[in-house]
Amino acid sequence: MSGFEDQGLLHAGSPEEPGSPANSPQRPRVKKGIVKDNEMLPGDDSPQRPSKYKPEDYAQAVQEKIEEAVDLQAKYRHAGLYTLFVIAYLLVLYLQASAYKSGEVVRTLKQVMMPKDEDGNLLASTTFKDQHAVLGHLWHNILEPTWKDPVCGDQKCEYPWEFPAYGRFGCRADCGQHQNLTKVLVLIQHDFTGHPTANPRVLMSAAKWNLCHNDPARRARGEADLCWYEEANSFETVKGNVLETAQVIDGTWYVQVTGDYAGRISGAIYDLRNTSDPKPLNVTPAWEKCEIPTVTRRSTLETSGIVRRMMNEWQEKRADRRRRLGEGEITQAEVDEADREMIINLQGRVDQMKEQAQKLEQMEQKIKGMVARMRNKTPAQKRLEKRYHVEP
Repeated sequence: MSGFEDQGLLHAGSPEEPGSPANSPQRPRVKKGIVKDNEMLPGDDSPQRPSKYKPEDYAQAVQEKIEEAVDLQAKYRHAGLYTLFVIAYLLVLYLQASAYKSGEVVRTLKQVMMPKDEDGNLLASTTFKDQHAVLGHLWHNILEPTWKDPVCGDQKCEYPWEFPAYGRFGCRADCGQHQNLTKVLVLIQHDFTGHPTANPRVLMSAAKWNLCHNDPARRARGEADLCWYEEANSFETVKGNVLETAQVIDGTWYVQVTGDYAGRISGAIYDLRNTSDPKPLNVTPAWEKCEIPTVTRRSTLETSGIVRRMMNEWQEKRADRRRRLGEGEITQAEVDEADREMIINLQGRVDQMKEQAQKLEQMEQKIKGMVARMRNKTPAQKRLEKRYHVEP
């Protein structure tokens, strides 16, 4: 047996060449070509050749492929969603695009906007003289017939312009009667007498009052508050009381008083749901009249005498300065400065007089109180005070 037994890995070579012995052994030949990486020849015990790609390169390539696949999937998803949106939009347009309804809309607009002849037929075209004619056509043919105020009695309760009726407000025919009402009593006390300078009749004629509802929704629409009386009430006497009742809805109500320049009107509001026991409602701020300070004849004469002396002194000093200015002894700037100082001094003296007047009034009130208490004491109380030296 020859030494070439491992012939399965080698080609047998070409056919026998002519002239070679038939029984002579043939040398096997290796297949021609390039030896691949990691391929070993028979009998080659040398180490395996290294690859030109590292494991990190394969991992990065796989990651890039995955990212490309994810991006492609997101793009397909976005494209699908956009396609569904376009289909839905076109479907809505198709459902809304009714030729009959479109024709009705166009015909209505033509009837409203297009000019007409004397017989009421639409004109294909027209010519306006100027811009006023255009505005007049828009007002009389479009705005005024289209935007109309709600009509009470057409069986349509058009809120907020129409609402359940109460008092003289609302539309009972369309919205019915308001069910939640509160009966209140308005008590107004007025006394225009006693003012030191104003005539009571003049004060009375200028003052008026009304009961109004504070409605923020109406104010937001640019409308005025609803007042219970269509016209504000006036007073018939210079002193007295006024009693009025009203059925009002829930909310914030206020008494609107105008022309009360002296502050001589006061009052209160009572809840009449229980007529046997009316309860006063909280009024903020307190509804009270202004007190007129008492002016006596003596204080008036004293004040007028002091004022007269001050004015005489002012006139004398001012005439003296004018004389000295005319003679050239002083300048105009010095005269003006002296006038300012005199005004400041007069203002200070007036403030002092006011403080003294207040002290005198307080003392007068204290003396009146003491006299009233002395009059109301019994003889026994007076003897005890005298015995134990108790000061009143």
